[in-house]
Amino acid sequence: METASIGRARKLARKLLKDSGCNSTPIMLRDIISYLRNESGLECGSLELSDAVSGFLIEDEDVTAIGYNGSHHVHRQRFSVAHEIGHFMLSHNTQRKDDINKTDADPIHETEANAFAAELLMPLELLKKDLKGNINIPDIAKKYWVSEEAMARRFQDPAVLKYV
Repeated sequence: METASIGRARKLARKLLKDSGCNSTPIMLRDIISYLRNESGLECGSLELSDAVSGFLIEDEDVTAIGYNGSHHVHRQRFSVAHEIGHFMLSHNTQRKDDINKTDADPIHETEANAFAAELLMPLELLKKDLKGNINIPDIAKKYWVSEEAMARRFQDPAVLKYV
C-alpha cells in the first residue's frame, strides 16, 4: 500500500520558496505564481464556483491552470491555491478541462498537497523564529495570512511541535 510522502512535499515547497525568492511573511502567492508562470506557464485565476469547490488544477495540451473560488475567504483562497500548486509541483495526476466536476481525489495526493501548502504558507524556518516566547495562534495566523485553524493544525505537526 502506498503512503504519502510528506517529506518530499515539504522539500519541494522549501525549494519553491527559495527559487521564487519568497523568504518573509506573509508568503506572497502572487510572486510564486509569477515565478511558476515564467518557469512553466502555470496560470491562476479567481472563478465563480460552487461553494463546495475551493479550487482545482487542470492540465492539458492547451493550458495548465489553477482556478480558485473567489467567493471564499482570502485565507481559504490562499490555502486552496497553495494546495493546487502542491498538486502541480508533485506531478499528481491532474484534471482535464472536461473532468473538473469529478470528485475522485486520491487521499494520498490530498495529504501530500496539504503538507506542501502548509509548508509553503507557514514555512518551518520562518515559524521557528515566531515560536520563541509567548505563542498566540491568532496573532501568528494573522502574520502569515492564514486561518487560525490552519495555524493550529500546523502547530500539531511533529516537525513544528518540537519548537513550541
